[in-house]
Amino acid sequence: MDALPRINLSVTLLSARQLPESRLLPWSINPYVRFQMGDVQLKSTHMHKTLNPDFGLQLFTFEVKDLNAELRVEVLSQGRKDRSLGVGRLPLSSLAIGDQNRVTVELSTGGEVHLVVTAEGRPFPPSARPGAKHCFRVSATGDIEHLPAQPFSGTDPRHPLMPLPAQPLAAEGGCNEPF
Repeated sequence: MDALPRINLSVTLLSARQLPESRLLPWSINPYVRFQMGDVQLKSTHMHKTLNPDFGLQLFTFEVKDLNAELRVEVLSQGRKDRSLGVGRLPLSSLAIGDQNRVTVELSTGGEVHLVVTAEGRPFPPSARPGAKHCFRVSATGDIEHLPAQPFSGTDPRHPLMPLPAQPLAAEGGCNEPF
């Protein structure tokens, strides 16, 4: 059996939105994100007292060994005992290899996490022309909805490394608009 080429997965955490409130102390949410790929777990820094944290551009990298794997994305609230605010999954088979993928991962309890994900290596199926930008939303149930993308121009002032669309999107929306 041939050894699979190594695939590197780069995940840039941008933000989380509409996180669920704590019933007991709604002002006490101190969210952070924990990513898990196989046995490897990485976590972001935590933000103080917010349901809509902007994480800046926190970068995480993983070595992918299984092409059928999923990236587990969990938002937790830091405290004496950390509490889960929701879990989502990103199937790696949905990514376009070598291209920048803007992804919204919906959480099991509501809310969503915004990422930029790039997979570099070989064996993912080529799903689009080289250099294309891909946008999609992954629901809490794992359904994938591809969103319209347009050429990029400029950058998002909140996230300077994130490109903005060359022209405004149509009313139906898409993922080139800033998160």
